[in-house]
Amino acid sequence: MFSGLNEILEVVSSRVNGTYINGLSGSSSAYLISKIQSAFPLRSILIITPTPEDAVSYSEDLKVYCNSQGSDRLFLFPAPDVLPYTQLSPEPKLWSERLRLVYDLSHGNNRIVVAPISACLRMLPPKLFVANCVRLISAKDVVDREDLIAWLEENGYAKVSLVEDVGEYAVRGGIIDIWSSTTDKPVRIELEGDVIISIRQFDPSNQRSKESIERFEVIPVRDVPFNPESCRIASRSIVKLADDLDFPSSERQRILEHIRERIAFSGIETFMSLFHGGVASLGNFLPKDTIVVFNDPDLIASQADKYLSTIYDLAKHTTSLERLMPPDRLYLTYKDWENSLGEFQKLYLNSLVISQQNNDVPHVIKVNTHTNADLKPKIESGLKREDPLKTVIDFLKGRVTEGENVILTCSTKVQAERMHGIFRRYGISLSEFDESFEQLDKMSAPILRLKKAKLSAGFRWSEFFLTVITDEEIFGSKVIRKQKIRSPIDHFTSFSELAEGDYIVHEQHGIGAYCGLKKLTIGNVDNDFILLEYAEQDKLYIPVYRLNLLQRYVGPGDVPPALDKLGGTHWEAVQKKAKADIVAIAKELLNIYALREVTPGFCFPSSDSSYEQFAATFPYEETPDQQRSIDDVLSDMELERPMDRLICGDVGYGKTEVAIRAAFKAAMSGKQVSILVPTTLLAFQHYENFYKRFAHTPIKIEMLSRFRSAKEKKAILEELRKGTIDIVIGTHSLLQQGVSFRDLGLLIIDEEQRFGVTHKEKIRKFKANVDCLTLTATPIPRTLHLSLTGIRDISIIDTPPLDRLAISTEVVPFDDGIIRYAIREELMRDGQIFFVHNRVRTIHSMAEHIKKLIPEVSIGIAHGQMNEHELENVMMKFVRNETQLLLTTSIIESGLDIPHANTIIVNRADTFGLAQLYQIRGRIGRSSVKGFAYLLLPSDGSITPTAKKRLTVIQRFTELGSGFQIAMHDLEIRGSGNILGREQSGHVAAIGYEMYTKLLAQEIKKMQGKAVTKEIDPELNLSIPAYFSEEYIKEPGIRLDLYRRLSSRENIEEVLEMGLEIEDRFGPLPEEAKNLIGVMEIKILAKDLGINKLTFDGKVFISRIDELNHIDISKLALFVEKSNQRYMLRPPDRLLYVAEQKIKEADKVISEAKNLLRELLTCAS
Repeated sequence: MFSGLNEILEVVSSRVNGTYINGLSGSSSAYLISKIQSAFPLRSILIITPTPEDAVSYSEDLKVYCNSQGSDRLFLFPAPDVLPYTQLSPEPKLWSERLRLVYDLSHGNNRIVVAPISACLRMLPPKLFVANCVRLISAKDVVDREDLIAWLEENGYAKVSLVEDVGEYAVRGGIIDIWSSTTDKPVRIELEGDVIISIRQFDPSNQRSKESIERFEVIPVRDVPFNPESCRIASRSIVKLADDLDFPSSERQRILEHIRERIAFSGIETFMSLFHGGVASLGNFLPKDTIVVFNDPDLIASQADKYLSTIYDLAKHTTSLERLMPPDRLYLTYKDWENSLGEFQKLYLNSLVISQQNNDVPHVIKVNTHTNADLKPKIESGLKREDPLKTVIDFLKGRVTEGENVILTCSTKVQAERMHGIFRRYGISLSEFDESFEQLDKMSAPILRLKKAKLSAGFRWSEFFLTVITDEEIFGSKVIRKQKIRSPIDHFTSFSELAEGDYIVHEQHGIGAYCGLKKLTIGNVDNDFILLEYAEQDKLYIPVYRLNLLQRYVGPGDVPPALDKLGGTHWEAVQKKAKADIVAIAKELLNIYALREVTPGFCFPSSDSSYEQFAATFPYEETPDQQRSIDDVLSDMELERPMDRLICGDVGYGKTEVAIRAAFKAAMSGKQVSILVPTTLLAFQHYENFYKRFAHTPIKIEMLSRFRSAKEKKAILEELRKGTIDIVIGTHSLLQQGVSFRDLGLLIIDEEQRFGVTHKEKIRKFKANVDCLTLTATPIPRTLHLSLTGIRDISIIDTPPLDRLAISTEVVPFDDGIIRYAIREELMRDGQIFFVHNRVRTIHSMAEHIKKLIPEVSIGIAHGQMNEHELENVMMKFVRNETQLLLTTSIIESGLDIPHANTIIVNRADTFGLAQLYQIRGRIGRSSVKGFAYLLLPSDGSITPTAKKRLTVIQRFTELGSGFQIAMHDLEIRGSGNILGREQSGHVAAIGYEMYTKLLAQEIKKMQGKAVTKEIDPELNLSIPAYFSEEYIKEPGIRLDLYRRLSSRENIEEVLEMGLEIEDRFGPLPEEAKNLIGVMEIKILAKDLGINKLTFDGKVFISRIDELNHIDISKLALFVEKSNQRYMLRPPDRLLYVAEQKIKEADKVISEAKNLLRELLTCAS
């Protein structure tokens, strides 16, 4: 006998404890909780789930089902993302979210809390600390600046130069930037003396202020307070514990020194109770009338046991000082957790309808719900027919006829639009259901509606006459990509991370070595200069307003370039040689384009309903640029000329799906598709991906590679000739003689630059008559992309893949305990591990060491000295998940996508470059499973300052971060050579990729008949201080970054806008900074006129007019004649302007120079 909602609400109302509610299918338990919270809005609810993943999906379900009041009260209580005894610390944001919730609860706020059992078992700071841990900051408050900074330091905030993530702060004079987890964006506080005159949120991608706010709360990002008193208590406790356990003093000394100096260290949270002198549990903070819900109690109990056994195992094996703290000082046992809940009302929810034999269970309620599992066979049986979704449509119409409300949910806008289109074809107009689910009870007639919402699963509940079906239950699972807008490269130039010794290309003088940012005093005037050293130790000082003439040198290999000689002819000669090659490339590109325009091709028909239904089964939401790329390709295919499009995007960004859509269109139009890849491994991966995507279509797919027997190859070739194979995937074997197609319509090439010269020639012949789509994971610079517009069709997929940026990155010393933990954690998730050890000589001894630590792990070894087939076999085992750990040098193949590999350990990470670390780390984190990267340092911690800086950047890599931009910048300019389709490494090595690309862009414009004018970069000698002082902007990297950006502005509006940005970020501009903004304005005015030099000696301005000037000489002569001898012309190229009196003040010099140039603008040609 099944029961109804009223009985459940009666149980809750009468506070019956220990009730079991069975038979809750799909997301119906979340729907039930939404009903309970609506009926009892003043009571808190704690929902416990077995795993963190369950907690996330359950809270998302609740957001959909709850009314607005319920959604506002809903919070996720996260578990720490790392375990103790690993010398690792949790993410600051995660820790502060835990504190924030218990703070709210301690102040009597009623909440709906979803928590995994692992989050509940971890102990919390005492109630007194929690109750007072939040600091409210309001506009017009009087605040002691030093006191606020000390509070931030004590509570875990990291001091940085740019705030880009939660738990960071920056100080610049009277401006303090803070990112607390209580705000969605970082906050900028502006002080005038001790008074807060402004609080503004700002965009971390460009550091510009947005809206003003009146107040905000700052919450600790660590549960360990680092104030003097807490540190004293903790130090005494550690000494006592170490003495009791007879620990050697040398072992404890490092941590004690850190605590005394108040320097946080990884894993400090393990010692939390020592800093507080006590602990609390989540149950201590819950209001007395809280309803505690166990969602699947048996699984919760087993997960708790599993979790705690991992903790105890780590404690047993750790060699760090964390072993002072036994697990029972950090965690409750499951029984203790249950006991801590005391007399709270408890509900136990189960999906199964089971009969409880236990006499201790006072009450069991059975409800009648069903899953939508029976939909799948209906869909699969229809997929091979002409009308695949008719069975489902009829089923849904039948539910409405029977009086049920049917709600279809779509996780994305794109999927919702697709669903609308599909239903329209069946004559059904779907209305949007924007109301809350509460409104369904008030509907006068049954409805079939669509709701844009993400649910873990649907359900059917006959009592409510309700059927909820998700788009995933119709089209298959779909993952929403987490998208963030990438900041333009302009905001963080590659100069911000320049280190002394880095190579720089000066447009006029060639390659030199960067020797730092130097302040020089010339004629009693201070200014900043960049010092470059050239051959024979020649030195060149570049004024900061001319940094636009400099580029970071990035060449094709790791061999350092030769320095040019100042005043020598070598730089001019190598540019001349490079230009000759560039002319040939530009001609070739234009010829290919012209030929393609007149070559007839097959015009594919427009996409029909079968394409829409196929597109709907894509398991991700298309990112905007991925969708644009798909649209570009489909449009090209419908033209009468052959397509030749390049799709650019990193691994995992969605290029394969673009190729799949094109292949579907071609195959369904009766044409064959050939997919050419450079390696057997990639052929295998593509074959698997295509096979899965086309599983429910009539399209036949085959693979031609060395993994096929001679007999199989012969059969495949015969079927290709007959046309019974629609899509074939293969290596260069597809280019061999004897391979013929009945009707080839589309050629897809993956990473064309990795094929040899002979193969490239064969590919070129193929391309002539069929549509061609080329895929590459190598990014290209925006400048090159723009210069190729109209010559090469390029689509760039720039949206990061799912969770790529959520990779947790830890920089830790080489430690057996950490390595054991990292590998075992991944194995417990049934995942795989990359272990990068970049020394072939010791790679086998490292394998033995790992095997001793974790005997059960299966290891494959891969390095560049193995023969091709041997290496391929090792990699194939890893790709097929037959090997758990791949011990490899840095040769990890960049194109491979191994979704099960979500942990990477990099030994001696300090020896890798930033771009290299980015690429290596990018091998993981490509599925919906969180990725972990462990960057191991020498155990004695001896690394260079440069390496330390590099590792700090990679650890803090965010998509918005400057470090990310720099790594991408290096990869892009290295990638230019690949995209151009020719070998130019000799010329590139001589002048750098960036200069090469710039020259190519100019040559293409010239050949297209567009004007290419020589750029004038004026030299200014005004004898005024114009720079950012160290007192105003402390970090040299940021000053360099701003100098480079300012010097590259193209108009006065951009300069003034940057001035506002600098004032917003660093406070009111001091005089020398105002002067610099003025100098940049003068530079632009001079450039617009064609003046290449402007000098001022205190009374006279001397302008040297370039031969490529923009001045009408007759107008200028007339202007000078009428000027009453204030202006004078001095042949051959000088114009003098005499001020009325001597000028000493810098602001007046700037004003006079701007007036002079603006007057001359009246003579512009």
